[in-house]
Amino acid sequence: MPHGILHLDKPVGLTSNSALQRVRRLFGRKVKAGYAGTLDPMATGVLPIFIGEATKFISYTSESVKSYEALVQLGWTSTTGDREGELAQAADIHVDDEDMVAVVKHFSGTLLQVPPMYSAIKVSGKPLYSYARSGVEIERAPRTIVIYELKLEIIADQMMKMWVTCSKGTYVRVLAQDIAKYFGTGGYLTELRRTRVGDIAETETLKLDHLDSLSSIELPRVLRPLDSCLGGLAKIKVCNEFKNRLINGLAVNVEGDSQVNCKVWPAHVRLYDGADFFFGVGELHKTGELRAKRLLSTTFYGGRASDNSLY
Repeated sequence: MPHGILHLDKPVGLTSNSALQRVRRLFGRKVKAGYAGTLDPMATGVLPIFIGEATKFISYTSESVKSYEALVQLGWTSTTGDREGELAQAADIHVDDEDMVAVVKHFSGTLLQVPPMYSAIKVSGKPLYSYARSGVEIERAPRTIVIYELKLEIIADQMMKMWVTCSKGTYVRVLAQDIAKYFGTGGYLTELRRTRVGDIAETETLKLDHLDSLSSIELPRVLRPLDSCLGGLAKIKVCNEFKNRLINGLAVNVEGDSQVNCKVWPAHVRLYDGADFFFGVGELHKTGELRAKRLLSTTFYGGRASDNSLY
């Protein structure tokens, strides 16, 4: 049974779930698998696929900062915010350098963003896009997002390129529409590519066509270690006695042994034993109290779960 993380480059035209099912067929339909961070069918780029025991750590990657490149058609609106929707012409505009500086300043930092109707957010058990397709508008509460970095460039008449690094939950389609409104016109995405998820860059991804060409022996070797998605978490090594206590649901105190500096407590940390064997994620309190949060299956405790040879 394979265990690890696949750095997939999702192609255009596939839903994230369709890409996941393609991968599952390659590794075996019975394999447990999931992905972090949904991409629309028109979007391409980094889609981490978690297989086997790695699925326990999807949430930690889902929370990661993400980076995108997008092309925005100005002077038009779209019902979906991208090229898949119904288009209508809006005002032509001229944007100068001063406008660019102002809009980048306005849309940087912590913002409130209203989710789009064409999204998978559920209301009364139904995704918003179901209501939208029926012509029903549902009131949506704004959500807090963070734009860490934003760069804009007009590359042709009424065509803008956008580079954005943002927090979880940011809709780049909505950001493009809001920027266009700030300019006094409409706008929609014609292309969208995710270039980074946390520590995973697009240069590290593999395409489905390449995976299709691999044998059953070669496939598991492309998987990254189980702890490779957790680089943003501090690392704590514990002795075997502490490891056994954590496995049995008991707390241990690592005050004085830990060099973890965190801005927010309690903090999630990577857990390793004295042999540097990764065995899960723990929750560390400022007092030094450490408890297990998400552990690998006990079948892994005798081997190296961070070794790609486990398949």
